[in-house]
Amino acid sequence: MHTTSLPITLNRSGDAAFTLPADGWVHLAPYGEQPAPMQLPGGREVAIVQVLDRAAADGLAARFRESAAAVNFPGLLVDFDHFSHDTDKSTRAAGWIEEVAARDDGLWGRVKFSASGKAALEGGDYRLFSPVLGFAPGNYTPGARVTPVALLRGALTNDPRLKGMVPISNRLSPESSHTMDYKAALLTQLGLPPDSTDEAIQAAITSQMNEVESRKTALGTAHNRITALETELIGHDLDRAGLQGEARTAATALLTKNRTEGLAFIAALGKQGSGYAPVHNRNGKQAPSFTPGADDTGDLGEKRRKAIHDHQTANRCSFDIAFHAVRAAQPALFVE
Repeated sequence: MHTTSLPITLNRSGDAAFTLPADGWVHLAPYGEQPAPMQLPGGREVAIVQVLDRAAADGLAARFRESAAAVNFPGLLVDFDHFSHDTDKSTRAAGWIEEVAARDDGLWGRVKFSASGKAALEGGDYRLFSPVLGFAPGNYTPGARVTPVALLRGALTNDPRLKGMVPISNRLSPESSHTMDYKAALLTQLGLPPDSTDEAIQAAITSQMNEVESRKTALGTAHNRITALETELIGHDLDRAGLQGEARTAATALLTKNRTEGLAFIAALGKQGSGYAPVHNRNGKQAPSFTPGADDTGDLGEKRRKAIHDHQTANRCSFDIAFHAVRAAQPALFVE
């Protein structure tokens, strides 16, 4: 495969410092038709027209990914002024291309710059990038329109040829260099290959949306079933305790809100059919009823009265029901 160096116009002025892009992405080549020299077999050079569109850029990115999948892939070399083409000059790396993507404004590459490459760019010695593109072999004639089929390497240079490029340092519009490749991200999320058609993408989206709706329906059914079982369980608790009237209403509210608290309330009331029986002591004697009076004094008595009053207000129940509920939930308030 024969290659040609494709210098790039990436010049701008007016910046006091030379700042590299934080994400490491560099504009490798713009879309469009650009004149370029091609070296043919036998040393003859012919001026062709390089044609790069989105389809060709997608192909270059796909071929790079195939190469990058190889074990111990080092990345594509970025040298200084294409010195690696000359056996008499240094092949020292300015950086390594580790990722390639087609975007709306051309082919981009994520470059990990070496210490010397970073110093050369941040010091202002270089600001431009020149890709080396490979073309299918052929006996091309002058003016032939040729599409590149591979990205071979690149170079930092100050001798650009291509027009319409974004500079490596101090980009005029930094936001544009960070533009996300939404289609590539979508394909990754859907688990589809890079060459998926729009129809395949739409089908995958529709399938996932249907799956989401199906799961929502299943969750709704499960929620309704759980609610029905909770209602059934509460009814069983109330029937087993023999609660009636106001006690049953208060216990239902507590069981719905907090089952542990509700069961404690039921235990405090007892199991008589009226639902108002107080609990009994272990020796079989009935626990004395509680009536606020002179003995209900001090900080403990105040806290007890407040807790009972708050429970009455929150649950709209009688004092006796509130008393037993609070005593079951906060026994420390009733220890004199």
